[in-house]
Amino acid sequence: MKISAVNLQELDLRQVENRQIKKELEKLIQDKKPEKIASTDVTMRIILKDEEPVCQPPRRLAFKERQEVDKQIEDRLNEGIIRPSSSEYASPIVMQEAKVYSTLDLRNGFFHVDVDEYCRKFTSFIVLDGQFEFNKVPFGLSTSPGVFQRYASTNKKTGKKEGFLNPISKEGIPLSTYHVDFIGPLPSTNKSYQHIFTIVDAFTKFTWLYPVKTVSAESALEKLKQQQKTFGYSFRIISDRGSAFTSKLFNDYCDEEIIQHLQIATSVPRGNGQVEQIHRTLIPILIKL
Repeated sequence: MKISAVNLQELDLRQVENRQIKKELEKLIQDKKPEKIASTDVTMRIILKDEEPVCQPPRRLAFKERQEVDKQIEDRLNEGIIRPSSSEYASPIVMQEAKVYSTLDLRNGFFHVDVDEYCRKFTSFIVLDGQFEFNKVPFGLSTSPGVFQRYASTNKKTGKKEGFLNPISKEGIPLSTYHVDFIGPLPSTNKSYQHIFTIVDAFTKFTWLYPVKTVSAESALEKLKQQQKTFGYSFRIISDRGSAFTSKLFNDYCDEEIIQHLQIATSVPRGNGQVEQIHRTLIPILIKL
């Protein structure tokens, strides 16, 4: 679904089959109003190399092109983007065909930065039906990118503010924190092992590699209990959000053994970087076997 219009008549909701959902979408879009209009004192100033005015006559346009020009001028006058002008500067317009595309907030995504009141006369353009100048920054000015950047930087952003993530504190005790993950599938062995369950001690960086047949919670718990018999309990386990580690069986084990289970954010493997670094070393070796 693409939303690129302001009024409901121009919304394309044909892909929404459910009538109730379609009505709710229309109501949400219609009732949506910004809580506060963003404002800033940043304006575009145009500095010329000399004071000699540049004034050219309007260019002739085909009837169809004139209709399109008149329509755009009327729309931009109503929106306050341009205004009538009597400037000694005047440049003719050039009609350029372009592909029409639709994207979110397209109609409200441009013409926000004001042109300095004194400099508006420099933006004057002339057509057969009159002369106009820009209140808002038009396209094509070489200084526009810098002004847009200052405008975006000084404009206060709405919504939830950025904050710090919760870093995982480092323990100074060996075998207190394990980083765990699976690697595979690999070519099956004689005993049908196709995966490797990796355990890395966060303090000593010591690594255990256990062959397993599946990437299930049962396989992970079997090796963790085997690890527990030799080295004792760990206080914390760090894993990704794979099905083995999000299962009820694995969570019940952590609750029973009073183990803190931390899961990294989805699609952020560096959150479990110690085990990922081991896998980065291990995978090229396994490929060559």
